[in-house]
Order: sequence, then C-alpha cells, then structure tokens
Amino acid sequence: TSGKVIGSVHQTPMNVWGCCQDPQKNNDDWFPEKMAEIIGRTEKWCDIMSLGPPDGKFMTEFKGAIEKLAERSKTAEDTIIVRLLTGNIVGMPTNCSAVLKALTKDVPQDAKIQVWVGAWRKGFSWNHAKLIAVDGVYLHTGGHNLWDHHYLKCNPVHDLSIELEGSVARDGHRFANLHWEFIERNQRTCIGSCVDMMPDAMPTALKTRVTVSEFPKGVANTFPPMFSKKKVAKTANYSRRNSTLEKTGVVDKGVPMITIGRLGTIVYKHRSADDAIIA
Repeated sequence: TSGKVIGSVHQTPMNVWGCCQDPQKNNDDWFPEKMAEIIGRTEKWCDIMSLGPPDGKFMTEFKGAIEKLAERSKTAEDTIIVRLLTGNIVGMPTNCSAVLKALTKDVPQDAKIQVWVGAWRKGFSWNHAKLIAVDGVYLHTGGHNLWDHHYLKCNPVHDLSIELEGSVARDGHRFANLHWEFIERNQRTCIGSCVDMMPDAMPTALKTRVTVSEFPKGVANTFPPMFSKKKVAKTANYSRRNSTLEKTGVVDKGVPMITIGRLGTIVYKHRSADDAIIA
C-alpha cells in the first residue's frame, strides 16, 4: 500500500525534554483534541481501536467528536458508522454498555449514526492495537492508549503516534474487520449467547470472552457491518484524490508502505506479523 506522513510525529509529553519538572497543567491536552479532530472528519466510516476505552479528557473529546458526526448526519445521504474496539483484559473486562452510553449520551436517537463498542480476549491474548481510521483516507496509529491519568497528568508516560493519509488507511479498517469478525463468530455460539446476557463488567473464567453493544438500541444490528472500499467511495474525503487525478493527471500517493498488525490468538500461528517482517 502507500501513504504520506502528515506533520511531525505526535509525541507526549511535548516540550519537556531537558527539564527536571513535570509538564505544565494541560500541556498535552492537544493530543486527545487532535484525535477527536481526526474522528470528526468522518463522513461515512470510522474505526477506533485501543487497549482500553477512553477516559477523562479522551472520553470528553471523543464524545464531542461523535456528537459532531451526529450533527453532520442530518444532511448525510447514508448512515455514519463508528466502530470502537478494545481489549478485554483478564480481570479488567471492558464495560461496553457503559462506554457506549457515555459516548452517545447526548446523541439523538433519530440521528443517522450508528455506533458499536466491542471487546475481546482469547486466553491471554486481546486487542492491543491503537488506531483511528477514517473513510479509508486518514489513519492515526502508534503507541498511545486513551488514558487521561497516564498521559495527561503528573509524571506522564512517554509515547509516540503518527498521522498518515492515503490508501494505507484502508488497511486499518480491514484489520479492524478481522477483530469484529472474531467477536461476531464467538458471540453467535451457545456460550457466547449466554455470556451476552451477563453484565459486561462481570469477570468470567472463560478462555474466550467477547462483548458488543450497539447504538441506537433496536435500530442498529447487534453486530456492525464490515468495511469495504466501495462503502466510502462516495465520500468527499475519498473522492478528493480522484478529483485531483482528473484535474492534474497525478495523485500524490506518498511513499510505499507495508502495514502489519498482530492478531494474537485469533489466528492459529499468532506470530504471523513477525513472519511478515522477516519476509
């Protein structure tokens, strides 16, 4: 695939190297704001993946971004799709229903937007990817989790992420598809159906645990649709590259890129990403 890097590497904490003091208050609030700005570009499809759900400033900004999409949906031709997926860590299960409720608290039930929050684990393997993919055009990925206390408060964790643009973003959506397919496949089993009736926050000793919640309840399907290129082909974000081709005969594809994402125990040989790097 291919893409181009947008701006500088996103580093937090910012502007502190060489100092012996903690960053100033609100020093890195720009970071969740930037993530929300990327989410807010969505015209049709947004995938968000992280180890755990957003909290604090991250939740506030993500909630605002989804409300922005709900407002945009009033004039949208198609329903806007948002899929947020996290890991389901042993002893720390993601309460998908509570996260979804917080994100959509102020979104009208009749808005043309559907949101899913899901989580999975299999043995001691769970999602650890961190990405935001929008309309097959924009991609934000790296090491940052969505945790206010760890990244925005005193003694913050140092981490890096990067913003990309181009067809590389489609691979982010396709990677998310594989995780959502695993969730659907396992929740449709007899055991999965029983676990679905349990509270999301209740720990279980089961080797595999998947959960998913949808908004609006009774309107959206239990499981989200799968991404494909044709589903975003009508968006202005996606078609902008084609219009550039028509006007100039050239599309700036950036540089060749190889995308590699780990699937853990979703696949039998769970080191396939390492094999891809060696290949």
